[in-house]
Amino acid sequence: MRIEKFTLSYYEELVEMYRLFITEIYPSRKIGTNYFFHKVVMEWIKNNRDINIALDDKGKALGFTMCYEDNNGGTTSSVYNGEIIYVNKQSRKSKVAYKLFKITEKHAHSLGMQVVGSALIQGGMAEMMSKHFSIVPKFVIMEGTQDGI
Repeated sequence: MRIEKFTLSYYEELVEMYRLFITEIYPSRKIGTNYFFHKVVMEWIKNNRDINIALDDKGKALGFTMCYEDNNGGTTSSVYNGEIIYVNKQSRKSKVAYKLFKITEKHAHSLGMQVVGSALIQGGMAEMMSKHFSIVPKFVIMEGTQDGI
């Protein structure tokens, strides 16, 4: 497994993983057409978001991160917002999430920032993050998650 910075060659895989992420987060909502997923990912690219892709040995996408520097429009000092860290269901028992978090934290520290996580959804992620990383949780209510949070 390897992690690479996003390039356009991974665009379709990123859009599909984002679709899976949204479908898992909002299982009771009707999900929009692919147009909207492409539109959101294009906004990330336009806004220079930091995107990393986790790939298996054959180059198949396993997960991704989408992070950015956040200073609340200049009203606070900057933090590194770990907005989305997604791993496909088949890879969740592996070290993919750990490696994605590790590269996120390393980049944040290289910028002199702390990582802020928006939500911890399921599958032992909260325990893994608190054990291995110095990520500050940010209160967010996610509706309809599988574990009822």
